[in-house]
Formats: sequence, structure tokens, C-alpha cells
Amino acid sequence: IDQNLVIPSSVGEILIDGTVTVAEGAMLTIEPGVTLKFAAGAGIEVYGVLVAKGAAGEPVTFMSSADTPASSDWFGIQVASLGVVHLKYAEVRHAAKALDASNVVRLILQNTTLRDNGIGISMEGYAGEVIARNCLIANNAQAGMYVPGGSVYWLWNCTIAENPIGIHIGDSRITMDNCIV
Repeated sequence: IDQNLVIPSSVGEILIDGTVTVAEGAMLTIEPGVTLKFAAGAGIEVYGVLVAKGAAGEPVTFMSSADTPASSDWFGIQVASLGVVHLKYAEVRHAAKALDASNVVRLILQNTTLRDNGIGISMEGYAGEVIARNCLIANNAQAGMYVPGGSVYWLWNCTIAENPIGIHIGDSRITMDNCIV
């Protein structure tokens, strides 16, 4: 995707069997109620901006297309340097890493669920920023959050539960308010 694109609610469900790339300078906006189902090895790479604008009762869902979904069925949402992801009323399920980010990225999560993945959030680079409000990061096979790099995290009213490792912290700085880990 090399220019701005909106996937309207009327689309309903989309099967993705390869890699969708959001180029630098482009924005992909997904409206409420859209479900993206990913085949094995498929996923999204974000160099520009990804906005999933779900609503209460009509989330944007990113999930496996497998008949019997399991964690790590698809590779997830990978965010490259300078990429931005804003998920509002969204669910990411069955990915190797729901959100996999590198250096200098921005992740904004509101009322979002990251569950049944390998890892919920993985940010191995530096100078990244994660802002999360009212989110659930649960039942991920390896960790809820794996954040060894020097990034900054702000979490409000989030629950990180039922993961073998809740949060793996390295040089990152995490500020939490009213969270359960």
C-alpha cells in the first residue's frame, strides 16, 4: 500500500495470504467490524501508519485463518523505524508477535486485546514509545510484553495476565497506573 487506503466496515472479512506492506508516507485505516484473517506466514509490515478504528461491540480483528487457530499461526503486525500503529477497539490473536516493533516507533493502543499470540508486544529497538489505555494482554504463549530495549511505555488501566512472563524489562522505562500484572 503506497497511498492512503480505507477498508470500510461493509467489507466485513478479508483473507490475507501474503504480506501487506504499508509504505512510508501511506496510511491504512480499517473501520469498525472488519476482520482480517491471515494465512500461515502472512502478516502486516508498517513503515507508514496503520489505524484500526474499531468501536465498542464492533472491534477490528486481526486473527489466524486456520480452522483450529493457535498462537504463532501468522507473523503479526511488524512496525519498522518511524512507523506508527494506532489500535482502538481492536483484537490481535494467533500471531507469533501481535505487535513486533523496532527502533523509533509509536504504538497507541486503546481498548485493545492482544491474546493467544506467542508474544503480545515485542519492542527490541530503542527510542520507541507505547501508550496503552484499557487494554488486555493475556494468554500469550511466551510473554505479554518483551521490552529489552530502551523504549518508553505508559500503561493505564491495563491487565497483563495469564502469560508465562508478564513483562520482560531490560533498559526500558515503564509507567503504570491502575494496572494488573
